[in-house]
Amino acid sequence: MNNLPSDQEAERSIIGCIFSDSSILKMIDLEKDDFYFTKYQIVFMCMKYLETKGIEPDLTTVDGELKRSGNMDKVGGSWVLAEAHSSVPSLTHFESYVKLIKNASYHRKAILGMQKLSEYLKGDYNSSEFVKKLADFTEDIKPKQEGMHDVNGSEIANDIDILLESRMDFTWGTQNLDYKFSPLSPSKYVILAGETGVGKTTFALHFAIENAKLGHKVLYLSLEMTNRALLMRYARSKLNISKVDWKKKQYDKEEIKEAVASLPENLVFKDIETSSGQIDLERIKSMITDGNYDIVLIDNFGFIDSIGKDENDKFKNISRYIVEIVKKKPIIIVALHHFRKGGEKESRIRNINALMGTAKLAHDIDFCVQVTRDMNPDEDAGPENKAELSVVLQKDREWGEFALSNIYYKDGEFTDRY
Repeated sequence: MNNLPSDQEAERSIIGCIFSDSSILKMIDLEKDDFYFTKYQIVFMCMKYLETKGIEPDLTTVDGELKRSGNMDKVGGSWVLAEAHSSVPSLTHFESYVKLIKNASYHRKAILGMQKLSEYLKGDYNSSEFVKKLADFTEDIKPKQEGMHDVNGSEIANDIDILLESRMDFTWGTQNLDYKFSPLSPSKYVILAGETGVGKTTFALHFAIENAKLGHKVLYLSLEMTNRALLMRYARSKLNISKVDWKKKQYDKEEIKEAVASLPENLVFKDIETSSGQIDLERIKSMITDGNYDIVLIDNFGFIDSIGKDENDKFKNISRYIVEIVKKKPIIIVALHHFRKGGEKESRIRNINALMGTAKLAHDIDFCVQVTRDMNPDEDAGPENKAELSVVLQKDREWGEFALSNIYYKDGEFTDRY
């Protein structure tokens, strides 16, 4: 039957997504018959076959296997693979591509099933046998909806009422950021990303302090450096102690102690001791859930240990843990994270797909905020240029907006003007 429902762009896009991130193959529930186009059916099944052999299904391995098995001509040539690989709109939308493919597959099954029933009715038929065929047909095309139940508007309205009554007086750190960025609210998962040495920790601590000043209970988990080293760095900046003065010990010890002691009491830290240099997921979870925190900052993602076949798989598992926590508790979790190496020289503002880990991580989060600055300022650059930090809202699940604001670091805090 010609002109059956299909979505060639979605089929090509999911193949391209798997080429870019093979872990997606394990996350999706697609079968051969869900694909309408023969070329993508063959490519997808080739990917599944390579996976069973422990071979990553990338552009090279799939191309080689299709040629070895004699299926390349059926696909249409290597250019079909290259086209799929280079035409992915966004890795973070892979679940949307799956839904489009599934919807088209469901409608095809319904049309073909109705056609078979129609042909059956044209001949001699037994009514009880027809009823059975009809029941089988209905069961075959029924979408799988495990773990789902009906809710009505009044039930949802009760949940909305609770949400509207929750505190909304969180801050991104400065007045301009709060004006340009979407509002923060409980049960949100935020990634704060940036290149090494750009100022993620400095901004994260400022974010923590400013929210603690508003009365929120904030936990700062410093996994990369000790709490003492973190707060010593803060005190040096607040008191404008230069490297030369620090080396010569030209500073007032009491002023340093006072700067640290003056931090809000509801900003708390955890002393974490680990021989391996990493801390396991269960310990992180217990730290977060045992305290009645409004905000938890994890500095940083890479120092959490998790089970996984590789680094990407570990990051995916860590991310899923965080998602489950924010679903169950009215808490904001901000995790500091890095981008993959290789694109930092091309653009200061990196694409969200360049986050270390799988595409699932970029999909999990509610907000992705990137901090960036000029890491190699001119020799004649003034203090204002050196103090400037660009803060970019790259993903906003609720409002879908992109925003950017420049802020300036001086005297241990960020402000909108230098």
